[in-house]
Amino acid sequence: MNKRSRKIKQSPELSKFYKELQKWIDGGMPNCEIFSIHYGLCSCAGKYDYINRTYVEREMISQFEKAGLNKNLPFDNSMIDYRKSVRMQNPKRLAWIKAHAA
Repeated sequence: MNKRSRKIKQSPELSKFYKELQKWIDGGMPNCEIFSIHYGLCSCAGKYDYINRTYVEREMISQFEKAGLNKNLPFDNSMIDYRKSVRMQNPKRLAWIKAHAA
């Protein structure tokens, strides 16, 4: 596992989020109110746990930075790429989720 996908220490709340997100991915990414193929991780986290949203998002951003990723666009090369992409079909994002859900 390389630096960009290796698991970084995380809170129980963030671990639970990644595990639930991976479960949704493994289930074929069905339409639901919380997760969507069109959302990035921060949007999914906000819908998953609205109360702890700010804390969970800050922790994720910290993880991105520790892994050497851009804190605003960790899985895309530019905002143009991000806007064109189907968020949950990005192989880098999927690898990140899988590594952190383990």
